[in-house]
Amino acid sequence: MKKVISLLLVVTIISALLVGCDWGSILNKSENVDDITFTSTTTTTTTTTNPLFPENPTIEHGDNFTDEDIEFIMHLHGQKMGGNDNVLMFYTLSEIIHNAQSGSPLLLMHFENPYAICAYLKPNPDKYQKDEDGYYYFDVSKYVWYKFFEGETVPGAIDDMQLTSFSYLLFDCTIVRDIANSIEY
Repeated sequence: MKKVISLLLVVTIISALLVGCDWGSILNKSENVDDITFTSTTTTTTTTTNPLFPENPTIEHGDNFTDEDIEFIMHLHGQKMGGNDNVLMFYTLSEIIHNAQSGSPLLLMHFENPYAICAYLKPNPDKYQKDEDGYYYFDVSKYVWYKFFEGETVPGAIDDMQLTSFSYLLFDCTIVRDIANSIEY
């Protein structure tokens, strides 16, 4: 029984990690994302400061944003991006099971209140300037940010602005137990 629960948990965790990979097929019921129109284009502008980046960006966002959403976006502002040493790691199911059998935690988690924050590139933005190592510093003011809830369609474009890969799934998460080590939280 523990193996079945562990397997289900691993599949759930992997699914949660892969949610942001393809918004068009995950959150969108339509086959063609480009055919979808977005009717509510109300945006609000918020100006704030971030010690990671020297300028005071102006953030344009949908009307359903909270202060926590703006804080999250500000956390992204000035982050070092790109470069030649990006590493993306994937684990196979057998590696995850092996790690759990070797004592690494295998967590049962409850995910609640999921929503997506997506960046749409403004028309004719200034190009990013890369340094000698191929890095650039993320500027949140180059985008208009929208928030979508579970079941809502995430359009491929809003007012001639294209959806970018800067889409984030946010949620509340409670760790219930470590299945591999029989620890209740």
